[in-house]
This record gives sequence, C-alpha cells and structure tokens, in this order.
Amino acid sequence: MDNKLLVVLTENNWLFTGLTTLLPEMTCLKMGYDTQYMPQEVEHACSITVVVDSLIFFRGEWLTFNTLRHCREDITVVWLTREHTGRIFPATSQGDRILTQKQDISSLELTISGKTERPVTRKKAECVRPVRLTQTERRLLPFFTAGVSLSVLSERLGCAVKTLYHHRLSIVAKAGFRHPIFMEYVYKCNPGLSGVFSPETTSWKEQWYEEWQEE
Repeated sequence: MDNKLLVVLTENNWLFTGLTTLLPEMTCLKMGYDTQYMPQEVEHACSITVVVDSLIFFRGEWLTFNTLRHCREDITVVWLTREHTGRIFPATSQGDRILTQKQDISSLELTISGKTERPVTRKKAECVRPVRLTQTERRLLPFFTAGVSLSVLSERLGCAVKTLYHHRLSIVAKAGFRHPIFMEYVYKCNPGLSGVFSPETTSWKEQWYEEWQEE
C-alpha cells in the first residue's frame, strides 16, 4: 500500500475528529494508550505519523506507544503538548517534533503531514532535545519530584529554603511546567520514564532518600 497512516494516541474523540478533518489525505486511526494489539493498517502502511496527546503523561500508560516503536522503527512522532503537561519526553524521543494544541492550523497541518520544506514549518516546529540542568539542579531534581518538602531539604542539606525554592523554580521553568505539583505528578505517574530531562540517579541520592523515608 502507498497510503500515509496517521495514528492518533489519545482518549479525546474531539481531538481525533479535528485531526482527521484537518488531514483528509491521510488514513487516520485512533488508538488508546494501552492497546494490546496492532491493527493491520500499522503493518501495511508505507509511512506512519504518530501524534501523541501529551495527556499520556498523566495516565502513565505506554503500551501502545512502545509497541508502535517496536513494530515500526520508521515512524514519525509528533508530540501534541498542553500547558500543564510540561516538556519532558522519553529518551527514545529525542529529535521528535513538538507542537502545542494551540498551534496555528497551517503549521499544525504542515508538520503532521510531513511537508517540512515550507518555511513556516521550520519556524514553528520544535524538536525534543535534552534539557540543560546545572549540577545542583540535577542533584535536587529527585527530591523535588518525590515531593520532599523544602523545609526538610533545607534541614538535611543545610541550604536556605529560599535558595531551594529558586532552584526548584528554575527546574520547573526548564521542564515547561506551570507549577511544581504538575512536574511531581508526571514523575509519579511515570516511575519508569527514562526522559531526556531525567538525570542519572546516583547512589548517595538513593541512600539519602531511603534514610529520609525510614524516619
């Protein structure tokens, strides 16, 4: 077959309907986040674009996404972000396209359809790339995402609460979240997420956190 397949990973019927209307030249297929089987269209399509509703990070269900990656290594992934879902992604998604749901219609259409040669798309479309954290931010991130209070961190690390607050504010801004609670919630929903935003976990961090949990 020579058709272009658009797979939309979402639980939002309105989003799927909108994309099918916007891209009538593509065969469109809606899939949930935890689909246990792959439709025949996935196997036979000549090219596949997967649009991922970023609410997947609030669900923490990656079965469909990972299966698609495994079955078709040639898929093109476009992340459709929302204001409250942040800008962290799986490590395997480095280089994938990023669009917001408030993107203007023409840029949305051009990027998803793969017509990247037009200037408007090069200006509007972004790609997943590693987020640069300072060494201090990398050390503090596991505590912030685990919900450790600033007062407890201040006492344990001998660092002023105000300083910790500013570090957390910087991380939240770089991660694209509106509030620390959203970032904490996303990490709790995706405990196995190996994101390009996630730093390495060193032994002293794990040991400190285990000691704090035991108290």
